[in-house]
Amino acid sequence: MNQIKTFLYLTQLSLTQLSLTQLSLTQLSLTQLSLTQLSLTQLSLTQLSLTQLSLTQLSLTQLSLTQLSLTQLSLTQLSLTQLSLTQLSLTQLSLTQLSLTQLSLTQLSLTQLSLTQLSLTQLSSTQLSLTQLSLTQLSLTQLSLTQLSLTQLT
Repeated sequence: MNQIKTFLYLTQLSLTQLSLTQLSLTQLSLTQLSLTQLSLTQLSLTQLSLTQLSLTQLSLTQLSLTQLSLTQLSLTQLSLTQLSLTQLSLTQLSLTQLSLTQLSLTQLSLTQLSLTQLSLTQLSSTQLSLTQLSLTQLSLTQLSLTQLSLTQLT
């Protein structure tokens, strides 16, 4: 009787161990499955991060190229502006030289004119200048006389 009980006990113990072993294997499988899923999730996140990094680098590259294009455009506009200003300066210089040449020719013509060829306006201007000169000399003479009188008075 004791042997049967022992056998039954051992049988139950074996079944319990078997069940525990199966449970352990099941837990191990589930753990491995969880780890596999975690690894896959990490891999997916890594790929996502790399994709985002690549997109960021692409965006930065496009931004750099855009800035380079804008810089080149600005430099081109600056060069064209400088060219326009240079042409304007040369045009102004040519006009100035032309004006100076005309002025020189006019002055030469006026220098070569004789007194008989002077117009009435020029003659009046000359007389006015002489009158102003005479008045200035008269004023200086009066000032000198006044100073002399003051000196004598003192």
